[in-house]
Amino acid sequence: MNTKLEHISQQYCASVVGEISESLPATTPAALAAFDKAIENNIHLQVCLVKFFANSHCLETVKTMNKAMSFIFGFVVADSAANKLQWKGSCRGKDKRPGLSPLLTVNAILGVTLTTCWAKRSEMEAKSITVPQIVSLIKKARTAAGVRHRADSCEAADSGNSSDEAEGRGSNTPSQSHIALSARIKLIMEALVIRRNEAL
Repeated sequence: MNTKLEHISQQYCASVVGEISESLPATTPAALAAFDKAIENNIHLQVCLVKFFANSHCLETVKTMNKAMSFIFGFVVADSAANKLQWKGSCRGKDKRPGLSPLLTVNAILGVTLTTCWAKRSEMEAKSITVPQIVSLIKKARTAAGVRHRADSCEAADSGNSSDEAEGRGSNTPSQSHIALSARIKLIMEALVIRRNEAL
């Protein structure tokens, strides 16, 4: 690979991400939804976000995928926003919080960033990461972020937050949302390969 071109690419991605850095991490569900909408048709920006996040120094020493996803999640979603989100797109019982699962582009970026980051240490493990596994890791990262927020703000868990533990035990059976997320992940991965080949 032409390392000079790759270096320039990383610098360029950093400058592109820098232009939107004020909106990240999103501090409310509405801000996160607006961010997802703003980038959903911009594959170039999605690739830059993945490359920028995956090369973060704080990911170099993490030892588990759970920890890696927690860091990656924090790049995009603030703890305060995570506390006001549930995973599912529809309300569950008393839980009226907006859902994270409909934000396909955000979730795909999280998943591709994890896969890209993990490929640096184990290509075989990275290739074995599945969409249900990515969803499970995102759920755990969201739940942990919400717990941190409540601990830091001394905020009591409401009836919606109390359903988070059950959500984490949800089925890993492929669903329509998994299929849609898989398709979005594939688009970003293909774009990454194209950009990589252009630098050869």
